[in-house]
Parts: sequence; structure tokens; C-alpha cells
Amino acid sequence: MAKLASKPSPENVHKFRTSSRRVEVLVSDLAGSRNGNDKKLLKLLGRLRKKAGRVRDLDVQSVALRSLKIPQEPQRKSQTLAHSG
Repeated sequence: MAKLASKPSPENVHKFRTSSRRVEVLVSDLAGSRNGNDKKLLKLLGRLRKKAGRVRDLDVQSVALRSLKIPQEPQRKSQTLAHSG
């Protein structure tokens, strides 16, 4: 979590998403009858994982945009990247 906050690289986002999903599965398997804290934890992890997924999607889109060849108006690509990040 600390690496993700200080350096949100694609690798760290991916590691967080996979680790949080593993924790979700572990908590749901171990807790036969979920109490309030288990439900809160699962809900929070789910929200954080979804937000990390959005960050990952933006990373993928910006890589795709950088690789796009637009010879007529190269400034548009730079403007779009600047506004998306």
C-alpha cells in the first residue's frame, strides 16, 4: 500500500490489485459467518481495487495514445496526454 501511494507505477497497481483480491478471497473463505468488520473490510478492499483498476486503465490508454502516430497534428496527442494525467 505504501509503494502504491508513493509510486503508483503500473507494476505496483497490478500487485495491489492481485494482493487485495487474494485478501478478499481469504477473508471470505475464513469467515464462515461474516461479522460487520469483515463486511466493511471486503467493501473497502473492493472499492480500492476498483479504483486501482481505473488507474491501470488510464495507464493502458496513455501507452496506447503515445504509440499512436498522428503526423498531421502532433500537438493534439501531447494536449490529450496532459489533460488526462
